[in-house]
Amino acid sequence: VVVTDDAYFGLFFEDSMHESLFGQLSDLHPRVLAVKVDGATKEEYVWGFRVGFITYASQSAALLAALEQKTLGIIRATISSGPHPSQTFVLRALQSPEFDVQKAEKAAIMKGRANRVKELLDSGRYGNVWSYYPFNSGYFMCLKL
Repeated sequence: VVVTDDAYFGLFFEDSMHESLFGQLSDLHPRVLAVKVDGATKEEYVWGFRVGFITYASQSAALLAALEQKTLGIIRATISSGPHPSQTFVLRALQSPEFDVQKAEKAAIMKGRANRVKELLDSGRYGNVWSYYPFNSGYFMCLKL
């Protein structure tokens, strides 16, 4: 079983990965079960909505059906039901003809912020006080103090 967490996938503002590892793992071998966890929170810019996704990849239809039933059972046993209003908002947004344009606008804002922070940190104005660990998405960064 290989699990990938793709919550930030696609939020790369430099030359980086262009395909999730899940795609490569999904058909790697019949004995490899690829599982992708993902969410709308980061990639679709709906912070706080807590809408997540789980995707299984297998060549076995019977295995996928069993995993679907197990997942439904876990949801019923733990959280009972998902947040219907936020799921509905995300679904309608994804179906909207304006969605891609609006998402591109938000991506440009995040890219601008990430690049501006890097520009300031690379400027040398902070001397030996700190540097930064590599970052790419614009959501967070870590300083080397």
